Amino acid sequence: MTLNQLLKQNQSFYGASVIAGEDCLDREVKSVMVLEAADIENWGKPGQLLLTSFYALQILDAENSRKFFINMQKIGICGIVLKLGRLISDIPPYIMDYCNYYHIPLITVPKTTQYETMILSIMEPLMRQMLRKQSTMQRYNDLVGDLLSGRMAERESIDQALHFLQIDSRPYYQMLLIQLPAFQSSILTDGPDAGEICFLIRRELDLQKFSYAYQQIHDRLVLLFNLPSGTSESDFLWLKELLDDMELPYQVTISNIDDRYHIEQLYHQTQDAHILANMLYTGNYLVTYDSLGFYKLFLDRNNLDRIDSLLTLQNKHLRKTHPELWKTLDAFISCGQNYSKTAELLFLHPKTVKYRISKLRSVLDLDFEDPEQVFRIMLDSRLFRLQNHFHSEE
Repeated sequence: MTLNQLLKQNQSFYGASVIAGEDCLDREVKSVMVLEAADIENWGKPGQLLLTSFYALQILDAENSRKFFINMQKIGICGIVLKLGRLISDIPPYIMDYCNYYHIPLITVPKTTQYETMILSIMEPLMRQMLRKQSTMQRYNDLVGDLLSGRMAERESIDQALHFLQIDSRPYYQMLLIQLPAFQSSILTDGPDAGEICFLIRRELDLQKFSYAYQQIHDRLVLLFNLPSGTSESDFLWLKELLDDMELPYQVTISNIDDRYHIEQLYHQTQDAHILANMLYTGNYLVTYDSLGFYKLFLDRNNLDRIDSLLTLQNKHLRKTHPELWKTLDAFISCGQNYSKTAELLFLHPKTVKYRISKLRSVLDLDFEDPEQVFRIMLDSRLFRLQNHFHSEE
């Protein structure tokens, strides 16, 4: 509801006149407040319409009056309604000057107009509008949830849901799952909360003209993209850069691309990729379901017994008999064979790391220049993590 609509359609504003700021009547009215004190910087909100008889403003000198209007402009106050004849009969010229200069609409109403009547006449349509938005948002969330969970058996129902969500104009779909552990501790820190991070991500999506629907539950954000072709239109590096800039821990998994009738499978792919990636990687990651390769075999519990047969006997024995040496070897490889980084990761002295690696070289006849040996250590490390994860769930 804009100021223009309010003045034309609301009977409570019968006899109202626009005195200043006529060029800003297209502003949206989001709330209404009686102006009781001039400390607007402490309670003012964007889109707020202020009602006053000039009582709170009469005590301000010229400089504080100017500051008051500057604060109104900064906050985004949509306008002032001044009741004439109650306290003042004529508007001070400087008030009109400030309203015009700072683009604040100034509206006068007769002294017989009651605050209560104006407030109710504004809040009632705002409440109806809010309830409609809540109803629409609830339906939006329900439809996204039904699509992800596969509760829609009929193709016609899927078509209707995608049409309502406005993501049905293109033939292909892809899904992202974004896990942000920072959400869990945001109430204990000064960092952004879940809603703020979700808003920033969606704002970037809107700027890049993506067609998408979303679902946010606590620390997890799911994005369903509607794509024009069967190949990804973005590598989503912009998302990695955005999250890196916010200095947040994150885990992002990306599904394959499929048609509208396989959205449930795309959701399962992001979940499965998240499970595997958590076992395979430490720190932040952005991975695709496809990039996990043969590791996807172990999503089937029938294949768990195969993990042990894939491990090299030498690494199995080292991990069992000398777990600290295996931990050092694993960290050394994951740190790019950098002694300092390995020591920092394990909270050890670099000399200790060098001693252990030297011992491993001689005892196991390791050649860190041999890519095959390095690959086997890396592979066994990941297989051990998979094994530990599944055993911990039993």
